[in-house]
Amino acid sequence: MNTPSNRTEHDAKIEQLKKKFESDGYEVIVEPRDSVLPFELASYSPDLVVKKPEGGGFIVEVKTAHAKIPFERFQSIANIVRQNQGWRFLLVTVQGT
Repeated sequence: MNTPSNRTEHDAKIEQLKKKFESDGYEVIVEPRDSVLPFELASYSPDLVVKKPEGGGFIVEVKTAHAKIPFERFQSIANIVRQNQGWRFLLVTVQGT
């Protein structure tokens, strides 16, 4: 369910994560295009790509608690990410109203 309230919470969480990662010295790309992804993600588009200064980083997906999360799809993405040294997949959930 993607109501306006859930969308606002989703966007607010993305902004919060962006600010936190940037304050810790990471480069953050919000809703990156395929051309800036660090590697092929099987037609998946993450909410954030977070790059560490020394290489590697995080592929981040933000979902509201009410969203139907396709677990198998995210497990597949996590496996792709794990194959790239220094990279991790983060699934962040926010409590929807």
